[in-house]
Amino acid sequence: MQMPETENLESVRDFVGKILNDGDMEALSEMVHRDILLPGSTPGLEGFKRVLLDQRKVFAEPEYKAVDVIAQGEKVAVRFAGNATHDGAFLGLPATGKRVKIWGVMIFRFEARMIAEFWSVLDVSSILRQLRER
Repeated sequence: MQMPETENLESVRDFVGKILNDGDMEALSEMVHRDILLPGSTPGLEGFKRVLLDQRKVFAEPEYKAVDVIAQGEKVAVRFAGNATHDGAFLGLPATGKRVKIWGVMIFRFEARMIAEFWSVLDVSSILRQLRER
């Protein structure tokens, strides 16, 4: 029998591949608690879907990978990196069509094998610098 930490790690890797990269919102409802908590955003599964879909409109064709993944109890922390195409307005900058490098950290809290809370921090200054470069 697998330990919960191992299952949580697998779920996070699936989240990066299926949700962030492939945009499979059907799979999201299988991974995420319907009352998921999202700091600074509308809670719940539908709110999370909107956040993710809005992100894909701004940064299209994402290719992210989990660089470091650490699990402890009900939480999993991920340092991620990847690339995406700037296809929508971002912090006042109109779409540039540039392929940008994106990295950051995500923290997941699991409850009964479902993602119950989600935090994410992006390196926004790096993204802005890339978008302003000629």
